[in-house]
Amino acid sequence: MKPKNADQCSTSKFIFIETKTKFYFFEIFFVYLQKKMPTFYLSFLLNLFFTHAIHVSISEINYQAKNKSLEISHRIFIDDLEDVLEKEHSEKLFLASPKENPNFEKYLQIYMQKHFQLSINGKKVVPKYVGREYEELAIWVYFEVENIKEIQTIFLKNTILMDLYEDQSNLVHSKYLGQTKSMRFKGNETTDQVSF
Repeated sequence: MKPKNADQCSTSKFIFIETKTKFYFFEIFFVYLQKKMPTFYLSFLLNLFFTHAIHVSISEINYQAKNKSLEISHRIFIDDLEDVLEKEHSEKLFLASPKENPNFEKYLQIYMQKHFQLSINGKKVVPKYVGREYEELAIWVYFEVENIKEIQTIFLKNTILMDLYEDQSNLVHSKYLGQTKSMRFKGNETTDQVSF
């Protein structure tokens, strides 16, 4: 699986909000609102801009029919990921720096497999870690699931960064044979399922 650059996510728009010295992003994944309801869209953005900071992760699950596999990508803020992993392992990680802790990728894999649990057609699968890359303030993390002949249902438990922020919200877009279905996880709503 070849890691993709963030600019390939043409369906996603990221809005960066500065609060003191920290940046937060929020993805507007219903892009059609801008065309169909521009007044609502503008009001929504202004409301985001002038209210509290937002904590969001974004994940994509893409089915590759040719390879019969799932490509999974997660976009997470570097400092948020660093905070939660340092808290969990009680050591400095120095992410995206020359002093980056060599244990980081091991901790990353353990954390993501614990907090992003996936079942396909009622059967639990464990995504295989592929790699990661930095993009300004965020990190892309890539996983893959092989030997998926077809998809009827995708069941997810997503608690990424919910152990760090009470207001954490996690968005997941699942793409299968031309269909895209989205899920949102927040608070006590940590599980969801989509059908194709």
